[in-house]
Amino acid sequence: MASVIAMPAYAQTGGLESVTTTARRQEETLLDVPVAVSVVSSEALGRYGANNLSQIGDMIPQVQITRATSGNGGIISIRGITSASGDPGIDTAVSINVDGVQVSRGYIATAAFFDLAQVEVLKGPQALFFGKNSPAGVISLRSKGPGNEWEGFVKAGYEFRAKERFVEAAIGGPVTDKFGIRVAMRYSDMDGWLHNTAGPLANPFEPNSPLPGATNNKLTPASEALVGRVTMEFRPNDRFTAVFKVLGSRYQDNELTGITQVVSCADGQVHSQTRGFFDPNSDCIPDKYRSVGAQGPVAATNYPLSKKGNGEYFTDSKSILASLDLSYDFGAVSLDAVTGFYRLDSNGLGAYDYTGLAYFPGINGEKTTIWSEEVRLTSQYDGPVNFVLGGYYESAKRNSFTVGRGGFSNAVPVDPAVDFVIGYWPEDTSDRETMSGFGQLLWDITDTLQLTGGVRYTKETADIVNQNVYANPAYQGALLPPGMSVAGRIQENNWSPEATLTWHPTADQTIYAAYRTGYKSGGVSQTAILLRSNTFEGLSFGPETAKGGEIGYKAQLAGNRLRLDANLYYYEFSGLQRSSLDIATTSFRTLNAATAVTKGFELEAFFLVTDELMLRGAFTYNNAKYTDWGNAPCFNGQRADEGCDVSVGTTARTQNLTGQPLGLAPKVSTSAGFTYDIPVANWLNVGITGDVKYVSAYWGNDLQQPGSRQKGYAKFNASIRLHEPDDTWELSLIGRNLTNELAILTAGDKPGGARNDVTGVLERGREVILQAQYRF
Repeated sequence: MASVIAMPAYAQTGGLESVTTTARRQEETLLDVPVAVSVVSSEALGRYGANNLSQIGDMIPQVQITRATSGNGGIISIRGITSASGDPGIDTAVSINVDGVQVSRGYIATAAFFDLAQVEVLKGPQALFFGKNSPAGVISLRSKGPGNEWEGFVKAGYEFRAKERFVEAAIGGPVTDKFGIRVAMRYSDMDGWLHNTAGPLANPFEPNSPLPGATNNKLTPASEALVGRVTMEFRPNDRFTAVFKVLGSRYQDNELTGITQVVSCADGQVHSQTRGFFDPNSDCIPDKYRSVGAQGPVAATNYPLSKKGNGEYFTDSKSILASLDLSYDFGAVSLDAVTGFYRLDSNGLGAYDYTGLAYFPGINGEKTTIWSEEVRLTSQYDGPVNFVLGGYYESAKRNSFTVGRGGFSNAVPVDPAVDFVIGYWPEDTSDRETMSGFGQLLWDITDTLQLTGGVRYTKETADIVNQNVYANPAYQGALLPPGMSVAGRIQENNWSPEATLTWHPTADQTIYAAYRTGYKSGGVSQTAILLRSNTFEGLSFGPETAKGGEIGYKAQLAGNRLRLDANLYYYEFSGLQRSSLDIATTSFRTLNAATAVTKGFELEAFFLVTDELMLRGAFTYNNAKYTDWGNAPCFNGQRADEGCDVSVGTTARTQNLTGQPLGLAPKVSTSAGFTYDIPVANWLNVGITGDVKYVSAYWGNDLQQPGSRQKGYAKFNASIRLHEPDDTWELSLIGRNLTNELAILTAGDKPGGARNDVTGVLERGREVILQAQYRF
């Protein structure tokens, strides 16, 4: 389904301009492609200044993308299907594809994305056309190329609430008639939007190490980001094309956990607590205030892997993403080969008790390198039968690590053999190889009826080693000793078929019915505390699979002034990979959460009232429930009368969530908006855009703690811009979340907390941006 905010342009004839998509890895019109796909244009991204995945996801119903402060680095959800972020050993159920390169690590949510030609969101299982496979969907981003003429832009802006300054620039064009280049850069610097109220406190755990409160973290996240892209395109003739793109990004801020706060506390409490001690500077409501104190001097001394060695909180994430796309048109068939490279080096230190008591300071980081190669052969015969054949290879090496202090007692004892005071330092290394082959047959039964069928076979092998680099001697009775490891090999294979019947009753209408499947491999949990009792089998989790189908209708009516897009869908998911917090060790572990179903309806409409006024609206209904999860973990402090089986001790208690909704899955998401652009002089136009979005109530995670429940809410975005008719210059005032809704985007048990102590990441509050742009 096309995006509610895609805001297609109108053609010179007064109708809606055709929207193209690469949902099947070739240029097709959105009207013709039998896929539920949302398309966000470059113009729409510019209207609201969207420059990262979180902002892009907010523009599309039933899509949520949020940075995370541990684990795999991010939460990416479509229709409520996501992979938990607390465990580095798990890939995302929704894949990100950037210029043909697939990435399934949540850390990509940190990177900035700008100078984009288009964003496409493919909803539901995607087995054939992107990367190795995806059970929940794919978000595809295509950056702009050199073009046929030299052109570029310079853009600068200021966001008043968080005092964010940014500048962007790009230039590109043909160097010769066969070679073109484009260079683009963006820099931003921000003071932050969350106020840290933490004050000095006596340290109840280490009396000789008083707590200083918020030192350099009065506002979070105080961030700085620099990103650049170079694109080179070589077309020596009409048959061969080579496109090379490389994107480099660096993001830094003043606290890894700086986007998280306590959103709910134990019954009747107004201050959050850690291990029974209260922080008088904190509150227990979702707002723009948080209380997170710096470490005391004992804990901060020579903190391993910290940025300055003094235990100061920080985030530092660097990445490189490159693609080389080679294509050759033989006439009857075309060959396309995409080589991909992704390198991530991310590290950060934050406070994981989320109070001024600084009991759980922790380093979380990851170094990942992914090489991929995809080869695709596509036929273009004049006859009724055509085909797509291809193969995919990926080599992924990952090293994830954690450095922590708390978890076992009220104070971490000094180890005389080292010059730092920590409790544990586990590392996880994974060496994964993926090989897959895929094929599709396309049969034009008649001029208006087409049947397609295809399958992807995937074989994956992973060698995984978990070990402790360091374990404090006081904990060695419980921790796995350094020099020992939990290691083994995982081998999996999967067949993912799909089939689609497409009918074009008229040139302006498409009806389709599709059966689709998807797959994501299993793995091994990388726990923050690696115990002697842990085994490879005990930490392993199995693959996640999806199957189901959808029926869709697309049309362009009323002289191409009205566009409709609707679909019904039903998908079953087996072995959903879910992560839960072990209260005893404050460590996350991934398990396969039985089965779930998503079923629903999506409808969207665009109406070009006049050449100056565009109306749009969308309605989505999504019923996402667990159909079998009888051994789900209990939330912290859950009682027997609330459904928790309390007969099995303190760490293995379970509840039955069969029939309950998935987390991050609102039943209703609806939106409506307009764009109005009129000339007021022969040198000046005024453009006004407004969009209101309503999201019904949902749980902030799967375990359904009362404090993680987000009520239904509405938010409003708007912009006004003054611009020349040919858009040479533009001055814009942009408002995002003008209703200042601080909605819970994700939530979980607070480490070290009491019953119903919940932490969460909130929607960023009201943003007001003044922006100027000059194009040349």
